[in-house]
Amino acid sequence: MTAQAAPGFLKWPDHFVEIGLSKSSFELEFNGTVIASSSSVLKMTEKAHDDRYYFPKDHIDMTCLTATDHSTYCPFKGQAQYWTINVGDDALVNGVWGYAEPYEECLELVDHVCFYLEKPEFRLHVKE
Repeated sequence: MTAQAAPGFLKWPDHFVEIGLSKSSFELEFNGTVIASSSSVLKMTEKAHDDRYYFPKDHIDMTCLTATDHSTYCPFKGQAQYWTINVGDDALVNGVWGYAEPYEECLELVDHVCFYLEKPEFRLHVKE
């Protein structure tokens, strides 16, 4: 994969996206079932957005995720792909996303996914 520079930074030079390894460990529940646990979560801080936490795919029960056809585009990160999360009879359509081929400024996001943690189905436990 050869990453290209994000065009968004040329158009909006004051925008920032900062990605770094969180200092905390996390456990993530979906409707009471633990679906992820990791001390290798990436914290992304982006201008005008809430902080987001990206979990490594190999720290997630990926059997709970089903790829969808939905996608979105960000001029700073690239093309996002989405998954529906299913646990038992509970589902959240397009509740998870990630960047398979992000722009070079966000290459850390490869093999990581993010969850809509503001949804009531999720509970994030932070361990300092």
